[in-house]
Amino acid sequence: MPSKKGTKKIELVLAQFGEKAGVLEPSLSSFKKYFPNAPVTLYTDVNLEGTPNIDKIRVVSPPFRRDDTRYGWHSSNLYKVVGLLESRAEVAIAFDCDMVVFSKDIYTLVPLTRRFGVCLPANPRNLVRIDTEVGAGSDRILDETRGCGLALNTTPISFFIEHRLGREFLRVFCDEIINRPVRAPLAMWRASWKTGFAPYILPFQWCVCKEHIGIGNEIILHVGHEKVRRHYLGPHSMDVSLTSKKLPRFLKLVRRLMRTINERLTLFLPRRTPRR
Repeated sequence: MPSKKGTKKIELVLAQFGEKAGVLEPSLSSFKKYFPNAPVTLYTDVNLEGTPNIDKIRVVSPPFRRDDTRYGWHSSNLYKVVGLLESRAEVAIAFDCDMVVFSKDIYTLVPLTRRFGVCLPANPRNLVRIDTEVGAGSDRILDETRGCGLALNTTPISFFIEHRLGREFLRVFCDEIINRPVRAPLAMWRASWKTGFAPYILPFQWCVCKEHIGIGNEIILHVGHEKVRRHYLGPHSMDVSLTSKKLPRFLKLVRRLMRTINERLTLFLPRRTPRR
């Protein structure tokens, strides 16, 4: 287990937008269980100042239409990576908020990232072609490889901030998703193809989806898949997709008001690219 001093060199990046802006569990507490001293930065479009266990909150205006049904996904995918690029930790790790760290093997993500620069887990769809054809938010466009490369998952993403090629790869990903918004795995493939940089591919144990239930040696669970949640955490565990409905009514009203104000202001402001 890393020392308390060592964990200060690690930062967790979260990004939640729209209706899910305040839903940070189970990822936040799950990660803090293993890295209790690691700072956490949250990117969001709502002022959530005072949220427990969050060290920095970045309230931003994503360069996407708010009436787009994919607004929340595009914004989260973009700012997870913006957070990695802006991090001043030695190793920055971005999580979606429907993940559960299941094993102390999570500690090995640090040396893996230091060695390879950027790490992402394999996608159970395997081929870029399949992910492009059936994945939500895809433009269904294949390049000259005809989608025969390996598809990636985009949670977790880890980054050794001194890695020059990894930084360029992540920067190009941001450009891709801003200029041609698509699902994050497809934008990751396109960034890799454009830069010629291939991140280190973590085995399926690092993001266990419904296709790999019972694989053994599980490290991180994608409990946004109900079958995964029920198999590993039990039938009575909370469905993370419903957590936003558990919020107090007054907090829902405050969040709705803040979003409305932000949307009205956005009408009078030029679109801008995110800080890097």
